[in-house]
Amino acid sequence: MLYARLDAYPEMLDHAAFIRSLEENFCTKVSLMLLEHWGLDEELCEVARSRNHWQRDHPGRADLADVAILVNLHELRLNPNPERTLPEMTQLPADAKLAPGPVSLRGTLVLLDQALDLAAIEASLNP
Repeated sequence: MLYARLDAYPEMLDHAAFIRSLEENFCTKVSLMLLEHWGLDEELCEVARSRNHWQRDHPGRADLADVAILVNLHELRLNPNPERTLPEMTQLPADAKLAPGPVSLRGTLVLLDQALDLAAIEASLNP
């Protein structure tokens, strides 16, 4: 939605920092508006609210937002950006609650790296 409006300002498309700023400022708000409009439950709304709240901590067991936080950080580590500072996976409360296993040297979850490797193998076998 936001990106469609940028067609009126083509000069801004070359400003990556501006685009990232739009995303950071509006992604959560737009996601929450859509989730609430569609009548989806609070657990999914919490995932949207918490997407980059690395130190999110809450009482009780791990929830879907904890899983999403770890997967989000894993994905960001797969695509390094020198302008972005990311925490260590093992320093997250979500990691302590979920205990997903070892972290690779690049800071990704070994479990998810292995799943990506299996998906690539399956894709190569079924062209």
